[in-house]
Amino acid sequence: LFGKPCFPRGELVAVTGRAKSGKTFVTSILMTLAVCREVLGIRREEEQRLRVLWMDTEQSEESTQEILCDRIMKLWQRNMPESESCDNFPLEMFDIFNVRAEAWQDRLPLLETAIKEYQPDLVILDGIRDLVNDINDGILSQQVIERLMNLASETDCCIVSVLHQNKASDDKNLRGWIGTELTYKSFEVYECSKDSDRIFSVKQTMTRKYDIIDTLQFV
Repeated sequence: LFGKPCFPRGELVAVTGRAKSGKTFVTSILMTLAVCREVLGIRREEEQRLRVLWMDTEQSEESTQEILCDRIMKLWQRNMPESESCDNFPLEMFDIFNVRAEAWQDRLPLLETAIKEYQPDLVILDGIRDLVNDINDGILSQQVIERLMNLASETDCCIVSVLHQNKASDDKNLRGWIGTELTYKSFEVYECSKDSDRIFSVKQTMTRKYDIIDTLQFV
Protein backbone atom coordinates (compact mmCIF):
# COMPACT_ATOMS: atom_id res chain seq x y z
CA LEU A 1 0.00 0.00 0.00
CA PHE A 2 1.70 3.21 -1.23
CA GLY A 3 4.87 1.17 -1.72
CA LYS A 4 4.96 -0.18 1.86
CA PRO A 5 4.45 -3.76 3.08
CA CYS A 6 1.17 -4.41 4.89
CA PHE A 7 -0.95 -7.30 6.19
CA PRO A 8 2.04 -9.58 6.89
CA ARG A 9 2.01 -13.32 7.46
CA GLY A 10 2.09 -14.60 11.02
CA GLU A 11 0.44 -11.49 12.46
CA LEU A 12 -2.88 -10.03 13.58
CA VAL A 13 -4.19 -6.93 11.78
CA ALA A 14 -7.22 -4.91 12.89
CA VAL A 15 -9.71 -3.09 10.66
CA THR A 16 -12.01 -0.68 12.48
CA GLY A 17 -14.45 2.16 11.91
CA ARG A 18 -18.01 3.30 12.55
CA ALA A 19 -21.04 1.47 11.20
CA LYS A 20 -21.32 1.72 7.38
CA SER A 21 -17.83 3.19 7.07
CA GLY A 22 -16.60 0.71 4.46
CA LYS A 23 -15.04 -2.00 6.64
CA THR A 24 -16.63 -4.86 4.75
CA PHE A 25 -15.69 -3.34 1.40
CA VAL A 26 -12.07 -3.05 2.54
CA THR A 27 -12.01 -6.71 3.54
CA SER A 28 -13.62 -7.51 0.16
CA ILE A 29 -10.69 -5.73 -1.51
CA LEU A 30 -8.25 -7.82 0.54
CA MET A 31 -9.99 -11.05 -0.42
CA THR A 32 -10.03 -10.06 -4.09
CA LEU A 33 -6.28 -9.37 -3.88
CA ALA A 34 -5.77 -13.03 -3.10
CA VAL A 35 -6.66 -13.82 -6.72
CA CYS A 36 -5.84 -10.47 -8.38
CA ARG A 37 -2.43 -8.85 -8.34
CA GLU A 38 -3.73 -5.29 -7.78
CA VAL A 39 -7.02 -3.71 -6.70
CA LEU A 40 -7.57 0.04 -6.16
CA GLY A 41 -3.88 0.70 -5.76
CA ILE A 42 -3.21 -2.10 -3.27
CA ARG A 43 -0.82 -4.72 -4.64
CA ARG A 44 -0.22 -8.33 -3.70
CA GLU A 45 3.49 -8.91 -3.25
CA GLU A 46 3.53 -12.68 -3.73
CA GLU A 47 3.24 -13.86 -7.31
CA GLN A 48 1.17 -16.95 -6.55
CA ARG A 49 -2.47 -16.75 -5.56
CA LEU A 50 -3.39 -16.82 -1.89
CA ARG A 51 -5.93 -19.02 -0.17
CA VAL A 52 -8.63 -17.14 1.79
CA LEU A 53 -10.65 -18.24 4.79
CA TRP A 54 -13.52 -15.88 5.59
CA MET A 55 -15.58 -16.29 8.76
CA ASP A 56 -18.65 -14.04 8.88
CA THR A 57 -20.18 -13.82 12.35
CA GLU A 58 -22.45 -10.81 11.85
CA GLN A 59 -24.46 -11.01 8.64
CA SER A 60 -27.08 -13.35 7.25
CA GLU A 61 -26.11 -16.13 4.86
CA GLU A 62 -27.79 -14.15 2.08
CA SER A 63 -25.66 -11.09 2.85
CA THR A 64 -22.48 -13.17 2.90
CA GLN A 65 -23.40 -14.58 -0.52
CA GLU A 66 -24.17 -11.08 -1.85
CA ILE A 67 -20.76 -9.82 -0.74
CA LEU A 68 -19.09 -12.70 -2.57
CA CYS A 69 -21.14 -12.29 -5.77
CA ASP A 70 -21.68 -8.52 -5.91
CA ARG A 71 -18.38 -7.26 -4.48
CA ILE A 72 -15.57 -9.81 -4.56
CA MET A 73 -16.48 -11.42 -7.89
CA LYS A 74 -17.18 -8.06 -9.55
CA LEU A 75 -13.91 -6.60 -8.26
CA TRP A 76 -12.17 -9.68 -9.67
CA GLN A 77 -13.83 -9.16 -13.05
CA ARG A 78 -12.60 -5.56 -13.17
CA ASN A 79 -9.04 -6.51 -12.20
CA MET A 80 -8.65 -10.12 -13.31
CA PRO A 81 -5.52 -11.35 -15.12
CA GLU A 82 -5.67 -11.12 -18.90
CA SER A 83 -5.44 -14.91 -19.17
CA GLU A 84 -8.69 -15.40 -17.25
CA SER A 85 -12.30 -15.43 -18.43
CA CYS A 86 -15.07 -13.49 -16.68
CA ASP A 87 -16.85 -16.78 -16.02
CA ASN A 88 -13.81 -18.47 -14.49
CA PHE A 89 -13.74 -17.05 -10.96
CA PRO A 90 -11.29 -19.14 -8.84
CA LEU A 91 -13.77 -20.15 -6.13
CA GLU A 92 -11.47 -22.98 -5.07
CA MET A 93 -9.22 -20.38 -3.39
CA PHE A 94 -12.01 -19.37 -0.98
CA ASP A 95 -13.34 -21.16 2.10
CA ILE A 96 -16.32 -19.21 3.43
CA PHE A 97 -18.17 -19.83 6.67
CA ASN A 98 -21.20 -17.99 8.04
CA VAL A 99 -21.42 -18.77 11.76
CA ARG A 100 -23.97 -16.21 12.94
CA ALA A 101 -26.28 -19.01 14.03
CA GLU A 102 -23.57 -20.71 16.12
CA ALA A 103 -23.18 -20.14 19.88
CA TRP A 104 -20.52 -17.56 20.70
CA GLN A 105 -18.38 -20.08 22.62
CA ASP A 106 -18.27 -22.40 19.57
CA ARG A 107 -17.05 -19.84 17.03
CA LEU A 108 -13.38 -19.66 18.02
CA PRO A 109 -12.94 -23.47 18.14
CA LEU A 110 -14.60 -23.65 14.71
CA LEU A 111 -12.21 -20.99 13.40
CA GLU A 112 -9.19 -22.81 14.85
CA THR A 113 -10.32 -26.08 13.27
CA ALA A 114 -10.96 -24.44 9.88
CA ILE A 115 -7.57 -22.69 9.78
CA LYS A 116 -5.70 -25.87 10.67
CA GLU A 117 -7.72 -27.87 8.11
CA TYR A 118 -7.62 -25.48 5.14
CA GLN A 119 -4.24 -23.78 5.78
CA PRO A 120 -5.23 -20.33 4.42
CA ASP A 121 -2.79 -17.53 3.68
CA LEU A 122 -5.32 -14.82 4.60
CA VAL A 123 -8.05 -15.04 7.24
CA ILE A 124 -10.87 -12.50 7.43
CA LEU A 125 -12.68 -12.54 10.78
CA ASP A 126 -15.76 -10.34 10.55
CA GLY A 127 -16.17 -9.73 13.42
CA ILE A 128 -14.05 -10.61 16.40
CA ARG A 129 -16.56 -9.16 18.86
CA ASP A 130 -18.74 -12.25 18.37
CA LEU A 131 -16.07 -14.58 19.74
CA VAL A 132 -16.81 -13.32 23.27
CA ASN A 133 -20.02 -13.04 25.27
CA ASP A 134 -19.00 -9.73 26.86
CA ILE A 135 -16.67 -7.31 25.05
CA ASN A 136 -15.51 -6.02 28.45
CA ASP A 137 -14.51 -9.42 29.83
CA GLY A 138 -10.78 -8.78 30.20
CA ILE A 139 -9.70 -12.35 30.90
CA LEU A 140 -11.70 -13.86 28.05
CA SER A 141 -10.62 -11.10 25.66
CA GLN A 142 -6.97 -11.75 26.45
CA GLN A 143 -7.40 -15.48 25.93
CA VAL A 144 -9.10 -14.98 22.55
CA ILE A 145 -6.39 -12.62 21.28
CA GLU A 146 -3.61 -14.94 22.45
CA ARG A 147 -5.23 -17.91 20.69
CA LEU A 148 -5.53 -15.89 17.48
CA MET A 149 -1.89 -14.78 17.76
CA ASN A 150 -0.78 -18.38 18.17
CA LEU A 151 -2.90 -19.43 15.19
CA ALA A 152 -1.38 -16.78 12.95
CA SER A 153 2.13 -17.69 14.03
CA GLU A 154 1.71 -21.47 13.84
CA THR A 155 0.05 -21.48 10.40
CA ASP A 156 1.94 -18.48 8.94
CA CYS A 157 -1.23 -16.68 7.90
CA CYS A 158 -2.43 -13.12 8.34
CA ILE A 159 -5.57 -12.86 10.48
CA VAL A 160 -7.53 -9.67 9.80
CA SER A 161 -10.06 -8.92 12.54
CA VAL A 162 -12.90 -6.44 12.08
CA LEU A 163 -14.19 -4.52 15.09
CA HIS A 164 -16.29 -1.36 15.48
CA GLN A 165 -15.00 1.79 17.13
CA ASN A 166 -16.61 3.17 20.28
CA LYS A 167 -19.91 4.95 19.67
CA ALA A 168 -18.91 8.32 21.13
CA SER A 169 -18.07 10.74 18.32
CA ASP A 170 -14.81 11.86 19.94
CA ASP A 171 -13.62 8.34 20.82
CA LYS A 172 -12.01 6.36 17.99
CA ASN A 173 -10.69 3.54 20.16
CA LEU A 174 -11.68 -0.02 19.30
CA ARG A 175 -14.76 -1.08 21.23
CA GLY A 176 -14.49 -2.80 24.60
CA TRP A 177 -11.73 -4.71 26.33
CA ILE A 178 -11.48 -6.98 23.30
CA GLY A 179 -10.66 -3.83 21.30
CA THR A 180 -7.97 -2.79 23.76
CA GLU A 181 -6.33 -6.22 23.59
CA LEU A 182 -6.57 -6.30 19.80
CA THR A 183 -4.95 -2.86 19.54
CA TYR A 184 -2.08 -3.87 21.82
CA LYS A 185 -1.36 -7.14 20.03
CA SER A 186 -1.99 -6.23 16.38
CA PHE A 187 0.89 -5.66 13.98
CA GLU A 188 -1.07 -2.76 12.49
CA VAL A 189 -4.48 -1.10 12.68
CA TYR A 190 -6.47 0.44 9.81
CA GLU A 191 -9.34 2.89 10.28
CA CYS A 192 -12.22 3.18 7.80
CA SER A 193 -14.35 6.31 7.54
CA LYS A 194 -16.88 8.00 5.25
CA ASP A 195 -17.36 11.75 4.87
CA SER A 196 -20.46 13.79 3.96
CA ASP A 197 -19.64 13.51 0.23
CA ARG A 198 -19.69 9.68 0.47
CA ILE A 199 -15.95 9.46 0.01
CA PHE A 200 -14.54 6.46 1.85
CA SER A 201 -11.07 6.61 3.43
CA VAL A 202 -8.72 3.96 4.80
CA LYS A 203 -5.71 4.99 6.84
CA GLN A 204 -3.18 3.22 9.00
CA THR A 205 -3.44 4.40 12.61
CA MET A 206 -0.89 2.08 14.24
CA THR A 207 1.98 -0.12 13.11
CA ARG A 208 4.89 -1.96 14.64
CA LYS A 209 7.15 -1.50 11.65
CA TYR A 210 5.98 0.05 8.36
CA ASP A 211 4.53 3.56 8.65
CA ILE A 212 2.05 4.31 5.87
CA ILE A 213 1.38 8.05 6.00
CA ASP A 214 -0.91 8.40 2.96
CA THR A 215 -4.65 7.73 3.05
CA LEU A 216 -6.40 5.52 0.49
CA GLN A 217 -9.68 7.09 -0.70
CA PHE A 218 -12.40 5.73 -2.98
CA VAL A 219 -16.05 6.30 -3.88
